[in-house]
Amino acid sequence: MANLTTVLMKLEGVNMNFKQGRGFYHALHEINLEVKQNDFICLLGSSGCGKTSLLNIMAGYVKPTEGEVTFEGKPFTAATPDVGVVFQQANLFPWMSVYKNVEFGLKQKKAPKNERHDLVMHYLEMVGLGDAADKLPHQLSGGMRQRATIARTLAPDPKFVLFDEPFSALDALTREKMQAHVRSIWEKSHKSFLFITHDVDEALLLGQRLVVMQANPGRIISDYVNPLSSYKGLHAGRLDQAKEYADIRAELISKIQSEEDVRLTALAKSIEFGKKLAAVV
Repeated sequence: MANLTTVLMKLEGVNMNFKQGRGFYHALHEINLEVKQNDFICLLGSSGCGKTSLLNIMAGYVKPTEGEVTFEGKPFTAATPDVGVVFQQANLFPWMSVYKNVEFGLKQKKAPKNERHDLVMHYLEMVGLGDAADKLPHQLSGGMRQRATIARTLAPDPKFVLFDEPFSALDALTREKMQAHVRSIWEKSHKSFLFITHDVDEALLLGQRLVVMQANPGRIISDYVNPLSSYKGLHAGRLDQAKEYADIRAELISKIQSEEDVRLTALAKSIEFGKKLAAVV
């Protein structure tokens, strides 16, 4: 049995700068993060805090300006099948069946044909699409397409899976079902998941660990265990039944709000107060 405390990916002193006009935009500042085996981390933060930049570094798509990233103790400098990514939009090949989409990564790995079949059906069953193997992507609902994408990402057997707000385009009911699917998949697969979201309730429902970022520059301000993760059978409709829910939700929201968010909120309240005062006068 794997040692659940083993560090899978480690980021130390990671900074990311982008050229902007004659100067640079400091997107990420001194990021230090450890991802352990069987972690389910939810990464939260407001727009512009660097969540996607951090994901791109952890996926191996870009290199940080400064700092070190290691995977299983070795330098991590490029994308690898050991790290899978599920994006916001289901990017299935429209001309391929669901089966062939899921099989694609296995063919790239040159897995034997009989082995490919067993693995494809295993992951399709895991995401609840065993009966949809022969369908084309356009014949699936939005939630089913995203589940097929997750199956395709898992089939090559990555050790670490990154999710970039994968449910943001789904309706509320489908989103709730997908959250349950992802949690179940994580429990069955024993892989490490890092799930980016701006939805506090989604993070509280899914994550074992909650990592909070703030902007200007993008940085991690908090990393702690989600106290709600120990509740068994908890789902979105009953989240507020957990006694810690209200307090930790309020705490997370306050952490996510940057100084700029607070300033804009105060400004909006001031303008609204001015309008009410003018109406009275």
